Amino acid sequence: MTAGTFFERIRSSRPWLLAIRLIGEGIHFNAADLHRLAGVAPSTANQILKKIAVVIDSSVQSEAEAVAVPSALYLAVICKRSLETPANEHPISEQAEMEKRCSDGDEGARSVAQSGSASVAMAGIAPNSSLGGPEQALYALLSVQPIHFEDLCEQLNLSAGMVSSMLISMELEGLIEQLPGDRYIRSIPYAIASCKQATAQASSIQGMTNETLKRVAVSVEFIRDDFRGISRKYLQLYLSAQWCHIDRVRWSFESLLEACSRFRYVGYREILAFVSPLKVKLPPC
Repeated sequence: MTAGTFFERIRSSRPWLLAIRLIGEGIHFNAADLHRLAGVAPSTANQILKKIAVVIDSSVQSEAEAVAVPSALYLAVICKRSLETPANEHPISEQAEMEKRCSDGDEGARSVAQSGSASVAMAGIAPNSSLGGPEQALYALLSVQPIHFEDLCEQLNLSAGMVSSMLISMELEGLIEQLPGDRYIRSIPYAIASCKQATAQASSIQGMTNETLKRVAVSVEFIRDDFRGISRKYLQLYLSAQWCHIDRVRWSFESLLEACSRFRYVGYREILAFVSPLKVKLPPC
């Protein structure tokens, strides 16, 4: 009965219906929570959520009101490795690798890559004016692109102790964030604010309004609160999944269940091959 449908090859419907129910009710949870609630393996719980996200993402991609933004704006929450992560590199390097691949392709892909790179550069152009001398110079070096502690010391030509002291002070003020591997970035709200100031001057993202940038910040917090961090490979699926939490009219339990019931079979290989583009889509408001 389920052959060729979204529910093909499932052994038990309970974990799937539970996940659809929770998502449809707008309840925040992750794969670890589903693993504990439904008694399924963590990998199975992860696959269930990703397959449901594929269903929602298909609606996002078809929505005329969906807004495309550079995936580089989400570097602060990318901290998990995937098959796309270069060997011996931090997960954040997936972004640069993706941009390189696109820049080696056609003109359309090259323009998308340049847009992503521009958003990273822009986030570091506006130092916080409330900071004094050395702190302002340090803040100016930071952006949404992680930079290692030793590189900061070298570029500032200051001792490790002094740079460490400034970083701790700025982190306590919420201006910056520390990532694994002793790397630092601007705190997302301040990075978004920098992008906001530069939007009018940057032709590559002129279409990004203040409202769009605000939605980026909200989606960053959604990912951080619910999942702590993600891989860049599945960024688009997480953004699509957020739609169920912000649009309680469009995505009730009944409408999500119906969408899944009408959807085609989503295989493991399809999930494995999924890669978020450089321009990810935010669902409509």
